[in-house]
Amino acid sequence: MRWIPAFWRYLGDRQTPKVRVVHMWTLLLVITQIVISNFMHVPKDTWSAMHGANAFFSWLHIACGLVLLCLTGILAAQCFKSRGFTYYFPYLRGDFAQLSQDLRLLANRQLPGAQARGLAACVQGLGLGAMGLVTLSGAAWLLLWLSGQALAPDLRSLHKTLTGLVEAYLYGHGGMGLLHFYLQRKHHPDR
Repeated sequence: MRWIPAFWRYLGDRQTPKVRVVHMWTLLLVITQIVISNFMHVPKDTWSAMHGANAFFSWLHIACGLVLLCLTGILAAQCFKSRGFTYYFPYLRGDFAQLSQDLRLLANRQLPGAQARGLAACVQGLGLGAMGLVTLSGAAWLLLWLSGQALAPDLRSLHKTLTGLVEAYLYGHGGMGLLHFYLQRKHHPDR
């Protein structure tokens, strides 16, 4: 477990302390949400009573989701304030130069570094977008469900589908982060 403090320092080389803390809380809550979702079932209407463990896990999932909605907003605001929108979404402005260069490196079996408008930054932007979609769809479902709206089950289905994006992102982004950390330690063990 000695790698945990080293990984924390590694993240500190790339993130401000505030972003790092929000990033880690977001990670822990996303994992918690994935686990909790296996132990809950929310009825289609609010008049159906939830009991016992089902009620506990359902309301815990809702509470954690609302916290994640806030954390996602904070993380996005911090990221966009420190680096700007184009850092994460250069392709929306027709800027593909760094992204193309990174993809060429990957085609040559080399890992590109993390730089503005590059592959890593674009992937981070997609993660922010996925988190935004999932948390907003969950909050919208909650409002519709609590008010007994007929569209609530459809929005819940959309929320569940969008959650797949965050799960895929968690594995991909987390895996790449750990791979970069491992390779840096392998080539620079003094860091």
